[in-house]
Parts: sequence; structure tokens; C-alpha cells
Amino acid sequence: MSPEINILPATEQDAKDFAELTIVSNAQDMMFVYICPHDRNATVSQRSEHLRWRTKRMGNRMQSAGTYWFRAVDVQTSRVVGITGVIAPRCDKSSWTNESSEAIDEERFEECAQGIAQKKKELLGDRGDVWCKSSDLSQIPLKLMADVL
Repeated sequence: MSPEINILPATEQDAKDFAELTIVSNAQDMMFVYICPHDRNATVSQRSEHLRWRTKRMGNRMQSAGTYWFRAVDVQTSRVVGITGVIAPRCDKSSWTNESSEAIDEERFEECAQGIAQKKKELLGDRGDVWCKSSDLSQIPLKLMADVL
């Protein structure tokens, strides 16, 4: 039997849970590993800095007008097991600062950001009416995701 999951609205108070989930769920992602090359052998201090940086970054995004955030919560454990954000066209990104951190390789981060922007431009051209999705569903089995969605 699949666990029962509730989909609930999320606010910036959930940013730390989201940051933790993002770090765990992306630990094997090639781009994540490329951008955060020190994560695998990080000290406690480095892990703490990475969580702080990602929590602040997520909190800023969650406060932006034109973004809508949700969390998937396991009913039995009350743990957040998934997150998603829906980002409206032309949302206010003024608070989306890219503060530097020793947790990430700034040069690689920028390289990936430019690559994503280039691919988005190739696929969408100058369209400004596109909604975006941001999500991490690290601990939800694929069958359960299909059941929930």
C-alpha cells in the first residue's frame, strides 16, 4: 500500500525543508555534482554553509510575487517528501539574488545558468508567456507520484 500524501501550500517558512530536500534529492544529479563539487567530501561547516545558502535562495524565490509553492507531506510521518513551485510569466525576480557561497563553484554555476538560458531561448524564442516549474520529489516512489499526480 502506498503512503498517504497530502499536497499543501508552502511558504518561505518551508524554505529550509525545501533546501534540505533539494540537496538530498540532487546528490546524484550530474549538474548538481558539477556545480557543488565539494558536497561529497564536505566538512560539517561546508554542509552547513550549503544549507544556509540554499535556504536563503529558496526563501527569496518563495516570497516573489507570481510564484506558487506546494509541499508533499507524508501523512504518517509529517515529513516533507516533495516540493514544487510554479513560476508565472514575468514574475518578480528582483529578490532572486545569486549570492556567492563557498558551497558552489561560481564559474560552473554561471556556465550552467548560461547554458540553460541559451537552451530556453532556442526552445521558446522571445515568448514571455511561459510558466515554469521547479520541483524535487526525492523520496516519492515513481508509482506513488503517478498516483498523486
